[in-house]
Amino acid sequence: MMREMIAVPRNWSKSYILWNLALDQNNGPTLLSNSINWGTITVRSDTMDSVTFNDQYYAIGHFSKFVVPGARRIASTTYGTGTLDQVAFKNPDGTKAIVVFNYGGASNTFKVVWNGQKITYTLNPNAAVTLKWN
Repeated sequence: MMREMIAVPRNWSKSYILWNLALDQNNGPTLLSNSINWGTITVRSDTMDSVTFNDQYYAIGHFSKFVVPGARRIASTTYGTGTLDQVAFKNPDGTKAIVVFNYGGASNTFKVVWNGQKITYTLNPNAAVTLKWN
């Protein structure tokens, strides 16, 4: 989910749409029998008291905490390591945020350089981090 949520704005899209907010344990309801649906949350239809928060829920939460409404995608370079995806934004208040996801099986160290300042960060496998600065 993080890879997709990074790839969409990296290709300069201005919006990201999740088709389903809540689905049942069978990923329904659906109009198409061969449809693969994914809900942000899963609510059991037989008990209605069991809610599971899915990967999409946490990915949305991660982005929305640091990338606020009105943020604009800003150019950033790729790392070339093959297991890091990233996308950078400038928020309306002038802060910058970069979301980085390590989809590899090992820790990966990367560097962010901005206006002569730099930070080096080691990201665990299958983990995401957001760095935010003024």
